[in-house]
Amino acid sequence: MNNHRLDRVKATRVVGVSLLVFLSGCATTPHVGYVSKSPKQASKNIFIQVINFEDSRPVPERGKLGSRYNQYGMNAGDVLEPASMVEGLQNAFITELQNAGYDIVTDGRDLVLQGSVLSVVCNQNNSSQAAAIKMRIVLLDKGQEVLNNVYQGNSKVRFTFDITCSDAFNDAIRNLVTSFAKDLDEYVKT
Repeated sequence: MNNHRLDRVKATRVVGVSLLVFLSGCATTPHVGYVSKSPKQASKNIFIQVINFEDSRPVPERGKLGSRYNQYGMNAGDVLEPASMVEGLQNAFITELQNAGYDIVTDGRDLVLQGSVLSVVCNQNNSSQAAAIKMRIVLLDKGQEVLNNVYQGNSKVRFTFDITCSDAFNDAIRNLVTSFAKDLDEYVKT
């Protein structure tokens, strides 16, 4: 083999490896536009005021939600947090409560719901997305605390062409709200 051909092969390899490293290091950001798959139920005539959710995660846990892994198990980039993550979670929570038949109001009715985001994680590989959301939900009835629990929504979905973890996030939020709604339904029956 002549030297000119060896130099071309080496250059091709360097460009190929550089391109692979560049493309595998891309970060993605979940889309927080929540898409509900829950059927809308008839109104239960129970009115809830939702107070702005707060972000109670430690500061080092904010910004990066998880990692993407390629088919070889190597880290292929970060899953980054969108700027409006907590607001997006609150809006998704409200949507699911409305679909469950609860009426969301802006004035101080009897029931007031406060939320606190404790952790949000999303990881991806070539075949699936996994998300976990943990929140503390406090329900006040006429100013008295009646529920104060930590709820977690988990989801693992087969990988689609959505590289933003949105499918897994939507399922995790829905699972979290469904868990809370069971406790809320029990409380309002009493």
